[in-house]
Amino acid sequence: MSLEPLQINERKLEHWISCFKTYNVKKMSVIDMAKFYASIHELCQLEGKDQTYVAQRLGISQGTLTKHLKFHASPTLIKNLSIENGIVDIEALYILASLSEKFPEPVAKFIQQWKNGSISGGIRSAVKRLANSINSKNEDVLKPSSANETMLDISIIRTRKGYSLILKNSTKELSFDIDNNFFNA
Repeated sequence: MSLEPLQINERKLEHWISCFKTYNVKKMSVIDMAKFYASIHELCQLEGKDQTYVAQRLGISQGTLTKHLKFHASPTLIKNLSIENGIVDIEALYILASLSEKFPEPVAKFIQQWKNGSISGGIRSAVKRLANSINSKNEDVLKPSSANETMLDISIIRTRKGYSLILKNSTKELSFDIDNNFFNA
């Protein structure tokens, strides 16, 4: 069975985004926002929509979307800074994700030193010092803070009738069934 090509209905997409933001925006962690943005981005890409479109629909800058998408695609080691160590600075997480692509060893060393508390200062300034030291071939490193954040599991499943969006955290589960009419103008 072949499914009809999808077309995003702007009004329904806005409603979907609004429902999600209302769901848990005050307790949403950086990683949860990254998962949500990546899910919306993936869904829109299926329809041929670009990152500018996604950022506009989400009401965020394209730079903010880029940072969250890079963080979402980053290694678990970097994601764990947010999950386990409460790092919420998307700029710092984005820089680490970018650095880890070409310099995984210094980034891993930095993260271990941060977790051990052997790095001083705030996370963003520490990450910038790491980037500067990598650029100058000097691998010095820096330290974290903690915060309890609720993890949110987001998945999009293609079904015969359309898609199902499932949002789960430790206490709630929301499921949105999205039929093919959702995407038709």
